[in-house]
Amino acid sequence: MERLTKRHGKHAVQIGAETRRNDPGWQRLAEIEDLAEQGRLVELPYDVKIGDTIYDAVLCDDGNYRIVKMEVGLL
Repeated sequence: MERLTKRHGKHAVQIGAETRRNDPGWQRLAEIEDLAEQGRLVELPYDVKIGDTIYDAVLCDDGNYRIVKMEVGLL
């Protein structure tokens, strides 16, 4: 997949001709694209149902990721 974002420093992300600073949505997309480029992104199947148990990697305040167990409540 072609990358949509381009980073400019730590806080600015460009998509097309527009650049935004500190936009959480654009930052998250850039993060996901970074992980994909590093081979660290796992794509899950779309057949998850309400009540299923899933696990997510969550970035904690200490800068480390933790695996968190969750039950799907809404899709």
